[in-house]
Amino acid sequence: VDSVMLRLDVRDHPLVPREDLAAFSEFVRGVFEHRRKQLRAALGYAVGSECPTLPEGFDLTRRPEQLGIHEWLELYRACTRSSKYEVRSSKKGPRNGGIKAIRH
Repeated sequence: VDSVMLRLDVRDHPLVPREDLAAFSEFVRGVFEHRRKQLRAALGYAVGSECPTLPEGFDLTRRPEQLGIHEWLELYRACTRSSKYEVRSSKKGPRNGGIKAIRH
């Protein structure tokens, strides 16, 4: 039998502002739907294109499961700096019905 111990620490200030939490979650979920793809391809599926304002040196050849939380935040912020983006999902169903989140 394998066991795991998990420790959760409550932060004084959340990493993701409350008003961005739903969009951030949908962004991550949209990219993870294609986790066997490299980030470059997964972003194309999730937001319809590459993020134009990625920090220099951000490696898009990695896979989504290789990112830490701070890298996810950096990627999310870079992809949402434009005036409009869409987070899309290829899955259909009550929870996953096409366009996930639209921000203007």
